[in-house]
Amino acid sequence: MQYKLATSTWDENEIGAIQAVIESDLYSMGPKVEKFEKDFADFFGSKYAVMCSSGSTANLLMIAALFYTKNPNLKRGDEIIVPTVSWSTTYFPLQQYGLKLKFVDIDLNTLNYNLTELENAISEDTKAIMVVNLLGNSNDFDIAIITPFGYEEEIYN
Repeated sequence: MQYKLATSTWDENEIGAIQAVIESDLYSMGPKVEKFEKDFADFFGSKYAVMCSSGSTANLLMIAALFYTKNPNLKRGDEIIVPTVSWSTTYFPLQQYGLKLKFVDIDLNTLNYNLTELENAISEDTKAIMVVNLLGNSNDFDIAIITPFGYEEEIYN
């Protein structure tokens, strides 16, 4: 079994958009980023959205946001379930904030959580599950789960 780490699917539209940003000399916080943030927030019915430079930065901001709120959802020492196979940037923000990582094995066909192992790993101590769609393979959640923050949520493909 072989997986390519990265491939390009860009056509002239994406290349033209990239070139337009280069020509504007505004690589961050320009009008295109502002429009994207607004459109993204509107699409998800959120008041705000923040564009990040990478998925690594997004992971760090997500964990920080769960700490630095009026009523924090996480605190140092809380248990977070993580897959045994992932990027270092899945684990580093969790370690940085003093969270306890609980590793769950993967399904060799998808490289994502083995859902039976994941279900068995969830306990009263579990505060969150870090979901990683490794190499573009989506997690196959066709189950109802009780979220770590206390409400039931249906998750579908």
